[in-house]
Formats: sequence, structure tokens, C-alpha cells
Amino acid sequence: MADTPQQETALQRRIKYGLNVTLASLIALALVVGVNVMLERGVQRMSAKSRKMVRWDLTGTGTYSLSDQTENLLDRLDEPIHIVSLMDPEQDERKRTIDLIREYDEYSDQITSQIIDPAKDLEQRDEFYESIHERFEGRLKPVRDAVEAGHKALEQARADLRGQQRPLLDMVQNRQVPQKTRQLAANLHNTLKQRDETQIEAALSDHTDLLKPPLPKYEADRTSLRGVMSYLDEAVYARYIEGFQRELDAAGPEVDVTIKGLMHDQITRMKDARKRLAKPLEDLLNAPSDADYEQLIAGVGYDVIVIMNQKDDAEERRHRLVGASSLLRRNESERAPDDEASADEEKHNIYLGEERLTGAIASLLQKHDPKVVLTNIGMYNPLSPRNQPATYFVIGNMIARSRFELDVWHVDPRRRGGQMPQIKEEQKAVWVYLESPEPEPPGVLFGPDHKAMVDAIRQRLDAGDGAMLVLGPRRRETANNFTTRVQDDPVDDLLEEFGVRIRRDRVVMTERAVERDRTLPKTWHVIKKWPTDSRIGVALQGVQGLFFGASPLSLPSEETMKKKGLTVHKLVTLSEPRMWAATLPNADGSDPPKYNEDLAEDEFVFAAAIENKQGQRLIVTSSAVWAVDGVLVQYERRGRGAQLTFPANPELFVNSTYWLAGLDEMIAASARRQDERRVGALSEPAVKTINGLMLAGLPLIVVAIGLTVWFMRRG
Repeated sequence: MADTPQQETALQRRIKYGLNVTLASLIALALVVGVNVMLERGVQRMSAKSRKMVRWDLTGTGTYSLSDQTENLLDRLDEPIHIVSLMDPEQDERKRTIDLIREYDEYSDQITSQIIDPAKDLEQRDEFYESIHERFEGRLKPVRDAVEAGHKALEQARADLRGQQRPLLDMVQNRQVPQKTRQLAANLHNTLKQRDETQIEAALSDHTDLLKPPLPKYEADRTSLRGVMSYLDEAVYARYIEGFQRELDAAGPEVDVTIKGLMHDQITRMKDARKRLAKPLEDLLNAPSDADYEQLIAGVGYDVIVIMNQKDDAEERRHRLVGASSLLRRNESERAPDDEASADEEKHNIYLGEERLTGAIASLLQKHDPKVVLTNIGMYNPLSPRNQPATYFVIGNMIARSRFELDVWHVDPRRRGGQMPQIKEEQKAVWVYLESPEPEPPGVLFGPDHKAMVDAIRQRLDAGDGAMLVLGPRRRETANNFTTRVQDDPVDDLLEEFGVRIRRDRVVMTERAVERDRTLPKTWHVIKKWPTDSRIGVALQGVQGLFFGASPLSLPSEETMKKKGLTVHKLVTLSEPRMWAATLPNADGSDPPKYNEDLAEDEFVFAAAIENKQGQRLIVTSSAVWAVDGVLVQYERRGRGAQLTFPANPELFVNSTYWLAGLDEMIAASARRQDERRVGALSEPAVKTINGLMLAGLPLIVVAIGLTVWFMRRG
């Protein structure tokens, strides 16, 4: 009788099917992990361009994308760059910056990155600090040797001071010593004791603290040691040697020879102590300092990004610091400066991370920091504090912070002269011609100095430099009055070479309502919309500027541009209702100009950037005062201090210098701007409505669903 097959029990079937499912799941998981690992390793071995082809950024704001300008810059890198983030990676605004840094690392084989939380990753932080010191070690040797020698010399000086105090005290107590000499000895004793107990002890203690690893502060230590040693050398030893020598010379025959010997011994001790200070003090004074190292250790800390090239030559090593706070900019372009901010007004930030990081990397590639030269013919120096508010302090500070050298070429016609600044070999320069807003006599303004300066700027353009001409109608001392300029301005000849013309006999005006049926012309214009056909204009989106007293700027025609090989970008334009180019008002107190439809235009241009086929770059503006401190800095209405009411003006100036210097990447507006609107703060009625729905609506919905199910089952 054949055996009947044994039936599987339910338990056996569950075990069999369970094992099959488990095994299949493990195999699938292994396949997924294996494929991902192989793909990841394969992608890592790809070139940057190949990796870009297999990576897609599906975010609406380009969160994982780099701009074309940044990619072009990274493709040109021929030296390794190391980017170190010293910030809290858990903060929301810091996460996006860290993601951005990783994108740079991911894209270019020349970029390496390191993410350090300075509050938690203490070991990594100190290792990075030690690497900074090693980076500058060879350049720091002279100042390090000087402070070590200065420390030993100061310890010896302390021993000298203590050794001199007992003989001085004996001299004070010796009644045979003349009274004036005893008083001198008492003063010196007290001085030496006080310096020993205060300044010298403090300097020696500071030396120990300032030279603690991993980032010794050599310059601060040198300043401390030098200050104490110089005081001992000049204010103590030199002074009292002279005093005791004077008393010794004045001592007559009545003074015992022994007493004279004590005075001579004291002079000898101080001269010997002074000699021991001489060489260490000279080394402290003359040892070259390393400004790059001092600037780096002063800025390295919390919420900062450090970007360094990794060249083998210590003299070619450079770095840039980017503060986390500089990566965000408040966007308030929707509100005029005189409007009150409503309680529920939406404000948002524009993220400038890529612009800042790409700009910093671009500046590292320069052999020399570019130079900006403010040129001026007139009665005032553009950086002189005596000429507020018509100075350029704000602009000057921003230029200096942007890693530009700042210089001034100012010629006063009353004194003649004015040396033209020197430009280093392979250094790029930007020449900014600032037309004086003061009422100069025409013969002085357009004299030989003026023509020589314009000719020099033209020669620098031929040499490859850039130039910015800040021009416009000239103001008299009477407010809001203008006068026409004289003819034969050599600047006009330079403009003609680039096909540009300024109608200086006119000023752009719009109407301002002062009463229901009464208007007055205004010559100041708030600019909120910027042309986007250039990087400069794109970077200004979201901020507002102010142009005051601007003449119409005429750009070359299409035919002229084609003939001369010109590329023209509008930088500042104005389009408002009832806008016209009025003839400059007279200074005779006549009625203000009225709207003239024959002089009206749909758009006026106030600034433009022009590049010719030779690669020469020129920017011209038709207002002479748009970048002075009096326009940029306004006092807060309710607060204290000052603020930049029109932040676009200084950004326009600095970004223009970037463009003129050929540092286009430093003004690149990218997909990383991420200026998407966020959900604004909820109003109080909206909060009450939402709370009511949560408290009453949800229970009602549950009851309604329950009743519906009950009726469905019943029916």
C-alpha cells in the first residue's frame, strides 16, 4: 500500500513562508545596499562634470545646485582650496550653509571641506587651530624669536630692578648724601618697585597666556613686552641716569668721595641694565609682523567660514574669512523708507551664501588684492572728515572689507600736485572719478590738473584697468538749485569713446503730491526695480536705493554698439508716472519747474556699464552724490544711531568695482539665493479661527463620521 504524503501543519507552513519572505527581504536589501555602494563609489571616481550629469536637483530653489558662474570658477581652479565651517551645524540657517559647502566639495576635486562645531568638537577645533599655526610657522619665526628674547630680557630686567632697590634705599637713608640726591634715589626706588609689582609682572603673566597653543598671539605679546621695556629704557633708566649724572656733576668738594662713588655705581648699574635691554628691544621693534596670521586668528572663532589655499610656498598662502551673519540680507524692498511697517507685514531674508563663498574663492586666486583709487579734483579730499556729509567713509570701509586696497588721488588746484598712486605688477586697479559736489570756479575745475587726471585714467583703461565716472549736474550752495556745467569737459571726450552722453543741462524729476490739488517736483527717486541683464543688477534684487539730482543718461544706439563693438548693460533705471527731464532750475528763486509732457519719457537711465571689444570696462553714473555718506547713512526714526536706509547704493558701488576689476564671480547671483517667501506671522483673528476649529471642528467631524457609518450599516 503506497505511502500517503504527510500533510503540512499550519505551523510548518508559517515557518516555511516566513523563512522565504525573510530570505527574499534580506536578498533584496543586500542588492539595494550593494548597488548603492557601487554607484556611490563609481560617482566618487567620476570627474566633476560627469558627477553633475548623474545628479539632479529637483528643489524649486536650487538648494543642491551651484550657479554657472560658480561652476565656471571651480572648473578653472588649479590649486587646492580648503573650506572650514566653524558653526553650529544644527541651527537651521547654518545647515543650508553647510549643505552649500558640501556642494562645493562635491563638485570640484580641488575643494576639500571640514565641518567643525567649535562648541562641541573641541579636539577637531584645536587640531585645525594647530594647522593654522603650522601654516604660518616659517613666517612667524622672526617675531616668535623676538618675543622669546624679549621675555628673557624682561625677566633679567626684573632681577636688575630688585638688585637696585637695596642700594637705592641705603642711599636714601644715608644722611651724608645730599638732599636732592636722596630725593632722586627715593623717587627711583619707588618707581622701580611699582614697575616690578605691576607692569613687569603683568607683562610676564600676559606672555604666558598669549603664547598658549594652539594659536599664540605673538603681536599682542610683542606689544605688551615692547611697551614695558620701552618705558623702562626711556622713562626710567634714561631719565634717572641723566638725573644722577647731573647731581654727580654738581657735587662739590664738600661731598665725600664715598658718596660720589655710590652715585657713580648707581649710574653704572642703570647703564648696564639699559644695555641688556637694547638688543631685545630693537628686535621687538623691528621684527616683521605677519598681518595675515594676526587677521586670521582674530577672526577665527564661532560662526565663521575659513577659506584657505593650500600652496606649498608659504609666501603664496592666502585665506579669506566669511562671517555667517554676512550670508543673510533682509529684504524690505516692498516698503518705502517713509512708510510705517504694519504689524503683519511679511519680511524675509535673501540668502547670499553662494555669492559670498564664490567671491571669497575668486579673490584667493588674485596674486595681489585689487586696488580702488578714489580720484578727485577740487577743494575737498573725498575721505576727509571735515567735509561731512559729502565724504565716502561708508564706501571706503566697505571697499576695505571687500579685500580691496584703498587709495586716494586728490589734487587741490590751490596747492597743485597730487601724486598718482602706484600700481603693482599684475595688480588690477579701478579708478573712480568723483565729481566734486562743491561749486568750483569753472576755470579751476577744468584746468590742466583736471585734463591730466582724465588722460591718466584713459591710459589706465588702455593698460587693462577699469574706471567708474560718478558725474552729474553741479549743485550750488543753495539747496535744490542747480547750475549748468561749462563746456569742453575732458570727461565728455572719454564718454564719447564709449558712445555715452549725459544731458547735463537737465535733471530728471517726478511729481510729489503736497496737497489735494497741488504737486511739487522732486529730484530724489527711490529705486526698487533693477535691470536684470547684468550680474550687478541681479545681485541688487530685493533691496532699494536712492538717486538724487540725476541727469538723463543717453546710451549708444544698436548701430553704434555694433560698429564700435560695445556691450552695454543698464544698471539703474527709473520708470514712474509723470516723469520728465526738466531744464536745470535757475538760482534766481523763480517758480519750480512744472511737468512738461514734451520732455517726458517712459524710462530714464541713471547708470550703465559698458565694455568695448578691447575688453575695457567703464561704468558711468549721472548723479554725483548717490554714494556719499549724507545719502547712505540716515538716523533711525525711533531708534538710536544710524542705519543704511538705502543699502542698494553701497552694494551697487562695491559690486561695480568687482565687475571693473574682472571679479565677476564675486557678484554672481545664483540659484542659492533661496529668497522664497515664507509663511508670515498669523494675525490674531486667524489664530482665534484656527483654535476654534481645533476645539470644536474636529470633535464635530468625528461625530459626523460616526453617524454616517451608523446610518450606512442600518440601511
